[in-house]
Amino acid sequence: EVPMRSSPSAEAILADLVAFPSLPGTPNAAIVGHIAALLAGHGIESTLVLGPEGDRSNLFASIGPRVPGGLILSGHVDVVPVEGQSWNSDPFHLTRDGARLAGRGTSDMKGFLACVLAMVPAFAAMPLRRPVHLALSYDEEIGCRGVPHLIARLPDLCPAPSGCIVGEPTGLRPVLAHKGKQALAITIEGSAGHSSAPALGANALYPAGELLVAIRDRATRLAAEGLYLPHTYSNAPVTCPARSVLQTGKYPHRSGLRINDMRFPTDQPTLGTRLSEAGYATAFVGKWHLDGGIRTPGFVPPERRLGWKWWAANQCNHQYFNTEYFRDDPEPIKMTQYEPIELTDLAIEFLRGRAGQEQPFCLLLGFSPPHDPYIAPPEYMAKYPPSEIVLRPNFVKGTMRGGRHPKEIGPDDIAGYYAAIECIDDQIGRLSAALDELGLADNTLFIFTSDHGDMLGSNGYILKRKPYEESICVPGIFRWPARIAPGQTKDAILSWVDLA
Repeated sequence: EVPMRSSPSAEAILADLVAFPSLPGTPNAAIVGHIAALLAGHGIESTLVLGPEGDRSNLFASIGPRVPGGLILSGHVDVVPVEGQSWNSDPFHLTRDGARLAGRGTSDMKGFLACVLAMVPAFAAMPLRRPVHLALSYDEEIGCRGVPHLIARLPDLCPAPSGCIVGEPTGLRPVLAHKGKQALAITIEGSAGHSSAPALGANALYPAGELLVAIRDRATRLAAEGLYLPHTYSNAPVTCPARSVLQTGKYPHRSGLRINDMRFPTDQPTLGTRLSEAGYATAFVGKWHLDGGIRTPGFVPPERRLGWKWWAANQCNHQYFNTEYFRDDPEPIKMTQYEPIELTDLAIEFLRGRAGQEQPFCLLLGFSPPHDPYIAPPEYMAKYPPSEIVLRPNFVKGTMRGGRHPKEIGPDDIAGYYAAIECIDDQIGRLSAALDELGLADNTLFIFTSDHGDMLGSNGYILKRKPYEESICVPGIFRWPARIAPGQTKDAILSWVDLA
């Protein structure tokens, strides 16, 4: 038996890992080299699998005999950016808060890496009959870009393992599968043409540009195929009162929900109860925020769902990359994607169950973004550099966001807001495409609106609750191919009371 060498604690290892700002799309030699050195201190050799980018690597190491079987412990070394987020402490310095450790990546997934690395001395001292492999990849947060190159090398790195444990946070509940995705790569090739006869050639940029515009315009298609009312207003531009208007058709002082975080009085008819009584299949997906002031964990019991039967929602949670939802029991289900993307998956799941059914349905889907914090997936954030943001003419420099950590509202917040909106636009496009694909579009009224806007420094104000256009004016788009002529824009004024 090999004597076990001493090793830093998991917390000490985690502190070192958190200190590396290992953002996706950036060189990672520092953190990968640190892990390789830690392993070498225990006699474990690492293999670095360089990616095609040339400045970042995967890491693979094996402990135990080189025989078939054994397990791979898999994780990634990159973490999501912190721009546009409000932190109570330095995100790249591990901070203890009672029984909790705070820092970027403590849950996803440097905490897992620290626990695995803390176990290396124990693994190395064991008389293992099957190996334990460590597989650490890069750029997972922007599309799992590094791991395919590592997988391609696996046959050379180790005999076939028996399985793999991936350290993604799941609330300590085993997850046996992961949501997949469909990806499509399109190559458009042109043909050369002499400058004397350019028409005999073909420029690949033109069809490629048309394709990109077609994809980008999926959301705007909703307005082009229906009715757009630019003068649509929220009667009470704050979440709970606005949502009570939609549920009841009453002004907030009549519905009993005049301010945020009050519990909705259930002794009155609602949109959900009326539709259920009329024989509709009702579904609610997303942010509910009608069940009182305790926002998390966020389970809403069936008797307080106001007639909405099919359920995949939470009360209110603005941790868009680390949130949960509930079905019909208080066991939370961890979201693995940016909240609007996962909620759209759930909404499409419901729609697929309605295809071919004669029973009418009503689906209410509520996203939390672009509500602050103003964040979106990195690929969307990259489209809106703060340095290129054009401020509104009524923007007031020096507008402050209060609270425990005051912050001046600026182009970085607006950039995150725009990025979140573009992501939501894409999800609306996905919903519209799903209705078409399932044969539901012609006889489905699709309404796109919001409960409030955001001041974002206009007139010197932040957030909502203000009697200005930025706060009260919301989208008003209606698509119903069988009943509403496409391409209409009307000046009629519409409020949520009228809508409900």
